[in-house]
Amino acid sequence: MNIGVAAIAAYIGAGGLGVLIARGISQTDPRQLITGAIAVSLLAIVADWGLLKLQKRLTPAGLKR
Repeated sequence: MNIGVAAIAAYIGAGGLGVLIARGISQTDPRQLITGAIAVSLLAIVADWGLLKLQKRLTPAGLKR
């Protein structure tokens, strides 16, 4: 969720991967739009996977199923 909101932050001048999406929309360039959307999506998936692994590693053995 935070990564998606960070992509929207490009509209207030914060930069980031959202710039590709915003530029793709304003210039009607689907290549930039799709590149930005895929990059943001992959970043969100990798972050979710990494946090899941961290959660599993930090969960005490007594709480695991």
